[in-house]
Amino acid sequence: MRKRRSLLLRDSMAAPWVVLAVVVLFVVSYMAISRGSSDPYGTFHLSLNRRPGQIGLPTTEWLNMGYWEDTEVFREACEALALRLCSSARLTTGGRVLDVGHGSGDSLLLHLSHPSVPRPKLLFGITSLPSHHARAQQRVSFLLSDTSGLRDQTEVVLLPGDAVWRHPSPSHPFSDKQEAQFDTILALDCAYHFRTRTLFLQQSFERLAPGGHIALADICFAEEPSTFTTTLVSRVLGIMPRENMISRDAYIQDMEKLGYTDVSLEDITRSVFPGFRRYLKTQGLVWTVFASAIGGLESLGARFVIVSATKPLP
Repeated sequence: MRKRRSLLLRDSMAAPWVVLAVVVLFVVSYMAISRGSSDPYGTFHLSLNRRPGQIGLPTTEWLNMGYWEDTEVFREACEALALRLCSSARLTTGGRVLDVGHGSGDSLLLHLSHPSVPRPKLLFGITSLPSHHARAQQRVSFLLSDTSGLRDQTEVVLLPGDAVWRHPSPSHPFSDKQEAQFDTILALDCAYHFRTRTLFLQQSFERLAPGGHIALADICFAEEPSTFTTTLVSRVLGIMPRENMISRDAYIQDMEKLGYTDVSLEDITRSVFPGFRRYLKTQGLVWTVFASAIGGLESLGARFVIVSATKPLP
């Protein structure tokens, strides 16, 4: 009885966020309609990448929440988060890398040009929105043409598609028609959207080479979320499927059940959500409302984590 009362009290305290969630949903929908795009992400992130006073297209097109230690600049924070993820994945020179959910391609460019990231032999990228795939293809092609010897050093394969393989998609990296294995699989600030994360992790395990690594910058919850939180986040906001709303402990246990070893979960919430909110509040009313929603999500127990694991040797 006491536990039930505690849950009810927790839900009643969180109730004001229902109103805020509806407002955010309306604002985001309005932004998509006003820009003439049916994509939920579209090109809204371009404005976040611009430096103060910059006119025209920015030089970066990052689309993640960023790692905000020692910076207040969005694109620097986004790159920092991507580098943290690469570090957790234990990349090696000449490896075969699968980058899932790469958006407009900044993480791909990181693999091909950043001095602290080992150059892969194969870089395979897949992202869900055709517009983002086309933009990533354009940017990567330009870099390959503009950098002497890079095309010979790294084979790049980019496809539009869902992170999870479903029939019929024979060209999907997880397809049973594909024989290639990967040394590293990365998912930067996107796996909580997947339908479902568990299915993605299962398919990733099957495609990883023995001894290979997977790393995700992801969102889970400090504890098992309440019914209210689950309904709000999965149905009202549509941020993530209900199945992906799990605790940190459950996340680790699920990966171990799938066969992963050396599972590590690092909670970096304090280096992500607060800085992201501060930046959004400098970008006008719409983004200020969205920043409040991020704060509400954190108050409901959401945690930003970096998860890494290994497929064991036979």
